[in-house]
Amino acid sequence: MSPTNLPYDRSAEGPLLTVQKVMTRLDCSRSFVYKLISGGKLKHVRLGDVKGMRVTEKSVERYLRRKGGDG
Repeated sequence: MSPTNLPYDRSAEGPLLTVQKVMTRLDCSRSFVYKLISGGKLKHVRLGDVKGMRVTEKSVERYLRRKGGDG
């Protein structure tokens, strides 16, 4: 089986964070978190219609590193 046929391993991106936790981590507003998500700066997973979305912890860490550690 070639690597392209393997399922995506979400565990490689670490835990999933709620938008609220990302807001706290980045010290920013909900709308700013959604701008980062829609701009492709934060990787996210949609959890059905009711549960909303979760952001991967690693993408938040990468964003903080690019921004010098303080968002």
